[in-house]
Amino acid sequence: MDENKKNEELSKFKKQWFNEDNQPVALPPDIGSMLDSKSVDDKSGESNNE
Repeated sequence: MDENKKNEELSKFKKQWFNEDNQPVALPPDIGSMLDSKSVDDKSGESNNE
């Protein structure tokens, strides 16, 4: 259930920061933790204010 939401967020994130060729357009400072957010659950609450 939570996994689905994570994939959705990652999809949005990729569309925002990467172009069609998957080349980074601009990298946020914490891109490492964003892409490796399998175990970083406490961060999901922070950046969830759309």
